[in-house]
Amino acid sequence: MLLIDDDRLLRMFLRDGLRAEGYLIDEAGTGKEGLTKLAAADFSLVVTDLRMPDMSGLDVIREGKRLKPETKWIIITAYGTIANAVEAMKEGASDYLTKPLSSPDELRRSWDVYSEKWKRSKRSPSSPKNWAGNTTA
Repeated sequence: MLLIDDDRLLRMFLRDGLRAEGYLIDEAGTGKEGLTKLAAADFSLVVTDLRMPDMSGLDVIREGKRLKPETKWIIITAYGTIANAVEAMKEGASDYLTKPLSSPDELRRSWDVYSEKWKRSKRSPSSPKNWAGNTTA
């Protein structure tokens, strides 16, 4: 999994909580840094903040889908509105979570819902324990 958020403390909170359970996590503090990492490695899932100083999470999704169309996306934001959620889903986000996240379990539950949908549709996502693809994170 690739976490893209300008909030360093949130990235650390999610990274540490998920790594403790065996998840492979990489992170980026800006949208541009995240896109650079996405171009260099395969990630099953990218979690991006909606509002960042250098570019929006929607712009990250648009460019990321061009680079890696099979990658799945989750938006996290402190600016949760129905309009933002609808736009994120139209751009290809699989889920939309609002900050503050109470625990890394919220991301894991989102993944569980997503992976169940894939199983029912006869497709098989990679294991969430291997979300980071071929990165060394």
